[in-house]
Amino acid sequence: MTNSKFYKANGKLLITGEYLVMEGAEAFAVPLNKGQSLKITTVQENREPKLLWNAKSPSGLWFNAAFSLPSMEVIEASDRDKALLLKKIFKKIKTKNPLFLSAAETVIAETNLDFPPGYGFGSSSTLLVNMATWAGANPFELQLELFGGSAYDIACALSGKPLLYKLENGIPSYHNVDFNPGFAEHLYFVYLGNKQNSAQGIKYFKENSHFSKSDVHTVTALTRQLIASPDLETFSQIVDEHEKVMSRILKMPTVKERYFGDIEGSVKSLGAWGGDFVLFAVKLNREKFIKKLKSKGFSVIFAWNNLVKNP
Repeated sequence: MTNSKFYKANGKLLITGEYLVMEGAEAFAVPLNKGQSLKITTVQENREPKLLWNAKSPSGLWFNAAFSLPSMEVIEASDRDKALLLKKIFKKIKTKNPLFLSAAETVIAETNLDFPPGYGFGSSSTLLVNMATWAGANPFELQLELFGGSAYDIACALSGKPLLYKLENGIPSYHNVDFNPGFAEHLYFVYLGNKQNSAQGIKYFKENSHFSKSDVHTVTALTRQLIASPDLETFSQIVDEHEKVMSRILKMPTVKERYFGDIEGSVKSLGAWGGDFVLFAVKLNREKFIKKLKSKGFSVIFAWNNLVKNP
């Protein structure tokens, strides 16, 4: 006898408030129409129960492993580090729900990413939310206790609309906002080709940045101004100002200074600076813009309205 359950979570991008969201700044984030699903099938059998894990992406199977139950010891894995991370997550979930995966049955788990794992769209956060939902655990608690950060990506995974996110005394707080700008056709997301490690980015921020409470308030103000932008020109000015603030704090050049000084328009780093997706606000027509980017070696380009989840 078999029994199946299905879960789905949204990907994410952090538009404003990177790094300083951990210090109390209000951030603007968007859920994506690309995410990750989790299908759980339980099989009643007399043999020793196991958890069989298969992770798929648009290019096919990218990770698989087998664990003994209920101990979660790794039997075999295509990538042992990934298997040990899964074990760590399951162990933490068991502290929240001791009965989780305690039945004498084999469990087959299949995850499906709507995007390549190398994109910074939230392969980890979508997985964590799906696993938490499956186990009846709080995904914010799991994220903050396991990995730290701000957990804004958890809010995006659960939300169907853009949102404002804030940590108040370390407790996540967020609400949905309406952001349907008439200039959305001029907004694009471009992949720089090098997925950033969030933990390393946070470590760099904590060790090298210098900021004040005034900076936190400034970023919150810029966030609120951005979502109220009446036109592309205002939106672009706010993007440029946000980049200047974070460039000073991080002691790093802006992404426009590094790669796109010859393209007219505004460019903003999203999340950890260095290699994930960036946001463009440009007046150039679509064909000329894409041609210019491809000539510079950047070929993964999404229009805002084709990527952001916003019913």
